[in-house]
Amino acid sequence: MTETATAAVITLGVANTERELGITYRQLDHWTSAGLLKPLHIGGSGIPREWTRAELDVARTMGRLVAAGLKPEPASRVARSPGPRTPLV
Repeated sequence: MTETATAAVITLGVANTERELGITYRQLDHWTSAGLLKPLHIGGSGIPREWTRAELDVARTMGRLVAAGLKPEPASRVARSPGPRTPLV
């Protein structure tokens, strides 16, 4: 999944974003800038961000919900809501 991974931290670069999450790097960047996603480390230009697996799962779920017609803010709330998860596709 990742360029670099440890037990708790995943580093995801531009090339892997769309393939692994089903969203574009631009979406990931925009949602992070808007505070909808929270990386562990916000890299500078050209430096990949570090993420928890849970936060990447939120990004993946948000991408599916946005593709289904939700706006990013409600998609973020739904993706973070407690409860059992069922596949969206």
